[in-house]
Amino acid sequence: MYGKDNLLIEITEQQALENFDILENLNKTHKVKFVIDDFGSGYSSLKTLVDMVSKELIDILKIDGSLIVNLDKEEETQKIVQVITNMCQILNIKSLAEFVENEKTVEILSKFGTDLLQGFYLSKPLRVEEILVVN
Repeated sequence: MYGKDNLLIEITEQQALENFDILENLNKTHKVKFVIDDFGSGYSSLKTLVDMVSKELIDILKIDGSLIVNLDKEEETQKIVQVITNMCQILNIKSLAEFVENEKTVEILSKFGTDLLQGFYLSKPLRVEEILVVN
């Protein structure tokens, strides 16, 4: 199903922080929602996340690939990803893990309850024509 009610725009936390009023206006006037990309890399503001959730500006939090790429080998990183996934559940938004590259990572993320997975293990990037065939 297509249409503005299903439109999600991916932005970084820094973009969200610098353009909060613009994002809020886009949401009010056009019902656009946003995906925060690269969460957990560099500057991660929980305050910005909370503000966006409270204003119903985001539906998905995308966990940065730097946390996922070696998830099957790094126990401490697993704890962080589990906390982020739990936080998303508590905030009633979806969690998305990028850079899913092997079955073990899928198993770990599934155990954590991560909502959405993205990466070459699941599918290579598709051209528009290929997506239309899939749907």
